[in-house]
Amino acid sequence: EQDLAAEASARTEDGRVLVTVDQPASALVLLLEQRRVIDVTHGENAGKTLSHTNAVLSGDAYQLAAGTSELTLPTLGDNQACALLVQSHQVGRTLLAGYC
Repeated sequence: EQDLAAEASARTEDGRVLVTVDQPASALVLLLEQRRVIDVTHGENAGKTLSHTNAVLSGDAYQLAAGTSELTLPTLGDNQACALLVQSHQVGRTLLAGYC
């Protein structure tokens, strides 16, 4: 029997995010383009306009020990956002997900 209970929290401060976990975890900090519109010129979608929301532009992966870790946030440009995902090493479930 596995204990599935886990604690995780995060807060942003001065261009960084402080993540606290009660067990080893992996974290991803993603740079997102909030909205992208593409006019397709070739292929089966030629002539169509496709809209994408929160397209991932880049990401940084971190390995977290139990306790508090400091992660660097990407510099945001126009039409960009940041997302944080934290996943437990023990059971592989998502502990925390949100915009940063």
